[in-house]
Amino acid sequence: MNATSITILKQVISGVEDTKTIMERSGVKEWQFNSQVNGLSLQGFLQKTGNSLKLLDGVKPMMVKEISTRFDIEKILKDSNELVFSYLTEPTTINDIVRITGLSTSTVYRTISDFESIGILSRNADTVSLNNSDEKILLLSQVLKTERENMYEPNAEIIFRDATKILKSVTKGKITDGQLTGFSIFSDYGIEYHTNYDYYIKQEESITIQEALIHAVFIAQRNSDKTAMIMAIIFYLKNKDKMDILTLRKIADSFKIAHVWIDVEGYIRNNELKNQSLFLPKEEFIEKANLYEISSELYSLPEGYPLLFEEIGKNLSSQVTAYLIGGENMRIKGLKSRTKDIDIVVETKEDYELLMNAFTRLGYTPKGNVEFSTEDLRLYPSIILQHTNRS
Repeated sequence: MNATSITILKQVISGVEDTKTIMERSGVKEWQFNSQVNGLSLQGFLQKTGNSLKLLDGVKPMMVKEISTRFDIEKILKDSNELVFSYLTEPTTINDIVRITGLSTSTVYRTISDFESIGILSRNADTVSLNNSDEKILLLSQVLKTERENMYEPNAEIIFRDATKILKSVTKGKITDGQLTGFSIFSDYGIEYHTNYDYYIKQEESITIQEALIHAVFIAQRNSDKTAMIMAIIFYLKNKDKMDILTLRKIADSFKIAHVWIDVEGYIRNNELKNQSLFLPKEEFIEKANLYEISSELYSLPEGYPLLFEEIGKNLSSQVTAYLIGGENMRIKGLKSRTKDIDIVVETKEDYELLMNAFTRLGYTPKGNVEFSTEDLRLYPSIILQHTNRS
C-alpha cells in the first residue's frame, strides 16, 4: 500500500468522511485520489457513497482500525512492508524472507527495523516473527497472507508453505502449479485410495515417494482424518523397502509434524501414543492391512524367545563378555513388550567367533548382504542372523 492510500485510510479511520476534505489533506490531484480510493475499495477497506467515504465492517478493516490505535499502521502496510508482514506469522529467517518475497536483503532489513521500532517483532536466534502475544497483529498478518495466496492460486488452498516448498489442495479435477503428491499418487504405488481433493507440492526437486508419504500424513493429521492416516500407514508398509526411516523423520520435521510421525512408528509397533485420537483402533487397521495384502510381519513384532540367552550360554565353549543394546534390552527391563531384533556387541574377535558358533548350533543362519535393509546398513553390522522358527 502506498503512502497516499495509507493517508486516506488513516483519515477515514479517524472519522473524516468528506471526500473533498480527505483529498485536500492527502495532497494529491483528483484523478490520483480517485485511483487510490478505488484501490482501497477493491481491497475491502472503504466504500464510497456520493461525496463520503466510510470504513467497511469487514474483519480486515476493523482489525486495521483497532491496530491503528496502538501502532503506526504506515510502518506495517507501506510499500513492501505489507508483503514482509504477511510472512511473519511463524519464525522465519531473513534469508528465507528474501528468497520468498524476491525483495533485496537491504529492503527486508529496513522493514524488520520498522517493525522493531513499533514493537511488533520478536527475534529468536536466527529467526524473526511477529509477537505472538498480540492476537490482532497475528490475525491481520494471516488475513493478508491468505488474500495474497488466493490472488495467485484461485483454485487452490495452500495448506503448508515455507521457504522451499508449497503444499496445496484443489478440488478433484482442478489443476494448479506443482507436482501431484500425497494421496493423489498412492495408486502409482499399488494403493487405491481416492479423496475429494487432489494434492500438489511446488518445489524445485522432483518429488520422492518418501515426501509423498509425509505429505499424506500431514494432510491426514490436519484434517483429523483417521481413515486417511491408516491409508498413509498402509502405503508406508506396502512400500517400506523403498524408504529410509531417518529421511522420513527429517521430512516430517520440515513439515513440523515430527511428533505425529513418531506416533505413526509407535502405532505400527503397538507402543503408547501421544496422539491416540489420530488413529483408528488397531483391529480396523489390521482389516485394511489384510485387504491390501500387507504381511503381519511388517506391523507385529515377534515374541521374545525366553530361554535364548540361557541356550547361548550352554553352547559356549568358554565365557564371553557381550553387551546387549536396543529393543531387547528394553524388553527385558519391562519397558516394551516386544522387539523386532536383538543387538549384541562384543569387544574381541574371539568372543565374536564363540558367539557365532553358539548361534550356529542353535540353528541361526546368516542373512545375505543383498537382503540388508537401509535400517540394517545404518548399524554397520558384522553379521545379521535369523532363525526360521524363532526371533
